[in-house]
Amino acid sequence: MRDVASRRRARHAVTKPPRARDRNGDQSSLPGSRLGGEVPLNITVSELRRAANVLFDHLEGSGQSEIALTEDYYWNIPGDRLYAPEAPPKETLDLGQLTSDWEELLPVGRGHDPVPSHDLVQLAALLRFVGSKVLP
Repeated sequence: MRDVASRRRARHAVTKPPRARDRNGDQSSLPGSRLGGEVPLNITVSELRRAANVLFDHLEGSGQSEIALTEDYYWNIPGDRLYAPEAPPKETLDLGQLTSDWEELLPVGRGHDPVPSHDLVQLAALLRFVGSKVLP
């Protein structure tokens, strides 16, 4: 039996460029937003924070007060290729490192370091690991 993360990955596996769908299920072609090239969707930081808090509460509620980094290196798609699905990034992959991401974030969490926007990218890598390896 496949675990939840495997099923989630299989559901999102793409063999050809995807077609975006709007809320009504209508498809729009790439490139462009899920809204077919119209104004992009805006999300608020407060809504994002609420969603993150619900997920963190779920982790803690399921007894996950600590997370073991059982993997360290991961494939990273550089930012300039990450949101360009019309051209697969075969030759632009590089390696990221979870332990390095965590070490960079520790001073931020303790209030000892300014918060550059790159810290959000490092946090995203750690959250992706948690979501794919830890959450039941």
